[in-house]
Amino acid sequence: MIYIHIPISWDNPEMDRLDLFCSTLKTLQIKNKKVFIHCAKNYRVSIFMYHYKKNILKDKSAKLILPKGFKPNKTWRKIIHQDIYKKTNKLNLEWVYNSDDINWNELSNLYKIAPLGDKKPNDLNTVFTNSIFKCFVYLDEVLIGVGRALADGFDCSYICDVAIHPDYQSKGIGKAIVNELIKLSQGHNKIILYSNPGKEQFYSKLGFDTMNTAMAIFKNKEQALEYKLTRKVQYK
Repeated sequence: MIYIHIPISWDNPEMDRLDLFCSTLKTLQIKNKKVFIHCAKNYRVSIFMYHYKKNILKDKSAKLILPKGFKPNKTWRKIIHQDIYKKTNKLNLEWVYNSDDINWNELSNLYKIAPLGDKKPNDLNTVFTNSIFKCFVYLDEVLIGVGRALADGFDCSYICDVAIHPDYQSKGIGKAIVNELIKLSQGHNKIILYSNPGKEQFYSKLGFDTMNTAMAIFKNKEQALEYKLTRKVQYK
């Protein structure tokens, strides 16, 4: 048995360590070697193996399963979601995954100009604070994209409130946010959202299927009907 040691920092993993891990593993597999991988803390090998399967082997079924309680810091998130960072790096975007320092007035204005309605700052504070997953995307310290997922940690994750600044729409940022929220929601039995009329094909390309019997009670039922989010059921 050949022992190969690849030291990796707990809190500040370097990208060259990831590259070395992937190249070593690929070389061993080409040679049809049986490989055993050990890590004192499972999250490092879990993240590296996820990257290897998804980005090196191009395995679309690759899933990231992290030890319970582990919350990736910014450096680990860049490795986990490397494909997202590469796609949006041309704009030098900054991704933020908590709402600790969010300017709620700025967020409220983003929804107005998107345009996705008048969402009050205090209401946004409430809904984002109560959502397990959220993504805020900045360019030169200006908020240009956002999305959240209201999730229970096991059964259901509901993706909603995705909005992009009008100057940066049609650049793949909205798609990147939805994909990011899907990844963060992995492990739930179902991930759901409701699409604006005409956007069904966009979401179907991201893996969503149309539900046959989904129903909802909207606070403003007339508005939901007007926006074609719902339709009246005709009973026989």
